[in-house]
Amino acid sequence: MRSSWYSDAIIYQLDPRLYADSNDDGWGDLRGITERLHYLRGLGATCVWLLPFYASPFRDGGYDVVDHLAIDPRLGDLADMAHLLEAAEDLGLHVLVELIAQHTSDQHRWFQEARQDRNSPYRDYYIWADEPNDDIKPMFPDVEPKTWTWDDEAQQFYRHAFYAHEPDLALDNPRVRDELYRIVAFWLRMGVSGFRVDAMPMMLERARAARPDTDGQWLVRDMRAAVTGQRTGAVLLGEVDEAPAEAAQYFGSDGQGMTMLLDFWTNNHLFLALARGQAEPLERALRHQAAPRTAPRTRTGCATTTS
Repeated sequence: MRSSWYSDAIIYQLDPRLYADSNDDGWGDLRGITERLHYLRGLGATCVWLLPFYASPFRDGGYDVVDHLAIDPRLGDLADMAHLLEAAEDLGLHVLVELIAQHTSDQHRWFQEARQDRNSPYRDYYIWADEPNDDIKPMFPDVEPKTWTWDDEAQQFYRHAFYAHEPDLALDNPRVRDELYRIVAFWLRMGVSGFRVDAMPMMLERARAARPDTDGQWLVRDMRAAVTGQRTGAVLLGEVDEAPAEAAQYFGSDGQGMTMLLDFWTNNHLFLALARGQAEPLERALRHQAAPRTAPRTRTGCATTTS
């Protein structure tokens, strides 16, 4: 795989549940995607970004994961994923998948075992407290105004930056990070070309808790090393909704951080420009983009990339 393939990639994002239903059961599925890869290639796409397909209750679009190493049976199985990845490779298509490591579903085996026993090895996979605090702000305050929920079985509060059914993982625990790297290795061996990393700033909050004398960016570098060490040319596309000056640090001063970032800054100003019918907000957003630190950056769809 060419190590800089992403620099001129055209990424087509799709939701497996909604894209193509191969067996008329009312759910899109992996086989349906595979059957239409030729169509996507014909559109000019060079990479397909799959939204969550993991086993999940789908209370949050699949971002509430029950098993990071399993396909939700409504969408197919691992054999279907292997077939999709083989077909994509034959067509010269790269495939990105979601890496959801900031939280899990409350139905995940880890959380279920954690809440049942304070001495469980999984107890420290999550963030618990006898009394809640205000260490983070809720991501969706209009829907979920609190970040701590009491669990009767655990007899403690657990933290959740997003929804109450998505408890936060304690990434300051090295065992949780080992689980993360095991998940990464599994999907890279299956043949994916990289990951879109969900909730990256919240992951760094836990990294800073582990090493308070740092900015947490060591976790980004460790993730990049885990990915590229497993597969040359594999990439990390970060979900980082911050202003350019703050977002630039995620690339790393040596270029060994995130490979790409979703460009929320420009997207937000683009919507404002469209709403006003004026180009000025978009022009202003582009003018305030951070200058490259180590190498020229190009834009791939809505992603900012660095080599």
